[in-house]
Amino acid sequence: MNRLKALFLDAGNTVLAMDYGLLSRWASLAGLLIEPEIFARAEPMARPTLNHYLQGGASTESGSTLSVYAQAILSAARDLEDDRITDEEVRTALPTLLEILDDPSNWDNLWTHVPEGVPAALARAKEAKLRLVIVSNSDGGIDRKLARARIDHYFDSIVDSGTVGVEKPDPRIFEIALERAGCDADGALHCGDLEAIDVQGARAAGLRAVLLDPFGDWMDPSLGFDVPNCETVRDVPQLVDRILSANG
Repeated sequence: MNRLKALFLDAGNTVLAMDYGLLSRWASLAGLLIEPEIFARAEPMARPTLNHYLQGGASTESGSTLSVYAQAILSAARDLEDDRITDEEVRTALPTLLEILDDPSNWDNLWTHVPEGVPAALARAKEAKLRLVIVSNSDGGIDRKLARARIDHYFDSIVDSGTVGVEKPDPRIFEIALERAGCDADGALHCGDLEAIDVQGARAAGLRAVLLDPFGDWMDPSLGFDVPNCETVRDVPQLVDRILSANG
């Protein structure tokens, strides 16, 4: 890994995490009793399925994508529960859960947690003079979410697709981030949770890219998807450790 000047990070599932307790309560309103810790494992399991759908060119911000994502999470939770939840129960619950998730205020309230170790890792990156930039597909409100989570001050710039008018994997959003960071593509690295969106988009703009894969789900060929040809990390702290070690 060459010396880096800038680290670009996705927001959701990278520096922000879902409130799985809240998601569990919403699922109960839809008729499903799923514990928060089950959702915490099911969400990462769902990402390769969501990624496969997004490879067809769908926007991450579309209603159809939300439906695919929610169903994939519920299906993963069903598998983790040893089929205590039936396919029919998932199908019946999905419309109610989607109605809840589609409410903008609910969606904002869902993304309020910060993964363990992230603030300390961001602080270390800042101390090492790395320029930190958020590159997120969102609705124009990612700055609000980061401020609510009290981590906005770590970032030199926030590039929100809802604000700049172009979304990942379009390389133009990364070019905007590079301009704001004041560096060339060979001096920046991007990390996010979706291969089709984060890795392919960053590479199209000439950046190095790393996939966030906390449990190794992307490397499991039994899922029926191609194993991505890219570097992976467990979390942001591990990524920052690697970068700072390589930078010397």
